[in-house]
Amino acid sequence: MVLGVSTRSIVWLARADMFNNKIARPVLQWMKIMPVFRQRDGLKALTNNEIVFEKCIEILENNRAIALFPEATHWGFRRLRETKKAVPRIAFLAEEKHNFALDVYIVPTGIYYESYLNPRSDVLINFGTPIPVAQFKALHDENPQQAQQELKEAIDTEIKKQMLCIQHFDDEYDAYDLLRYMCADSVEAHYPISGKCIQKRVNTHKKVVELLDLVQEQKPEIHSEIMEKTKTYRQNLKQCGFRDWVVEQKKTSFPRIALNSLLLLIASPIFIVGYILHAYLFYGFAAIARKVAKDKQFRSTIAFGISFLLLPIVYALYALVWFFAANMPAWSIAPFLAGVSMCALWSYDYATLAKKTFKALSFNIQRKKNNPAIIALIQQRKEIMDLFRTII
Repeated sequence: MVLGVSTRSIVWLARADMFNNKIARPVLQWMKIMPVFRQRDGLKALTNNEIVFEKCIEILENNRAIALFPEATHWGFRRLRETKKAVPRIAFLAEEKHNFALDVYIVPTGIYYESYLNPRSDVLINFGTPIPVAQFKALHDENPQQAQQELKEAIDTEIKKQMLCIQHFDDEYDAYDLLRYMCADSVEAHYPISGKCIQKRVNTHKKVVELLDLVQEQKPEIHSEIMEKTKTYRQNLKQCGFRDWVVEQKKTSFPRIALNSLLLLIASPIFIVGYILHAYLFYGFAAIARKVAKDKQFRSTIAFGISFLLLPIVYALYALVWFFAANMPAWSIAPFLAGVSMCALWSYDYATLAKKTFKALSFNIQRKKNNPAIIALIQQRKEIMDLFRTII
């Protein structure tokens, strides 16, 4: 994704154990990815980093860019983990060699995934203010270790500005993660939030987190009450099998359900075609990803990689069937394949809309029947929102 928004040639650094696979190794090398060794790879392997860092210096000397994830790990939480010293070390090694005249800059970058797991989710990449390494020259001449530490802290500070950072754990993290969606409209109504589309959405969520953190410092009793009510609400949502957007009732009115049902009926032929041609691929790739990666965060990447390699072959077979078996003219192959690919996308959106419409219908029926659990959810949400509005 970073490559898609950058015009520069970028060389990536990645953890060394990814290169242990004989099949993956040449692919990673072709993608301009170099290995970085960690302590878990063994003390002997760590010495290989000296060779890698020398190559990094050569890359910077040739006015090319190096990219890496400074945390050297991943997880499914929206906060910055402790960053490693690789970035400051490479930057200072390169500048030392040229007496701080190489003019190396570090560009802090934040990546926001709307969903870590679901396809067709929004992604936002924010680039922060570049940090000139030369500004740490005086400190580096006096105390190199302190210079590395201060550069590392400067990088951390700038990265946090570019991301949604929830500095809480366990149930409280989950409460924040739910509240950032629940309270977004209220915040947008009271504050001028900059940006468009996903950028505005992320900025709004950051403002929600900021307000909650502020009230935790100034009025901890209100913060505790919001947290407790939200934790209870979240648990009840899970027990009833609903999401907050359903309880909000903003998009779950009976006219909206009727309109969605009509759209689903009209678009059903497209869904059927897309499902027949792609369902076995979607579920097959997902099954392989689950088998290969125990970590959920890697599964979408693996599924994408498999589809990137195999979909051209599958589509070539579809084209042959269209041309020979259906006896269609050659000029129609391109429109046919374009239509097939659009059916795949629409089928996924169709399935998503169908699930949401069914959930909305189920909720409304239970609400009309005065189901106590549903009435309680509506009341709990109202109490949370009324309490949050007092801190805006």
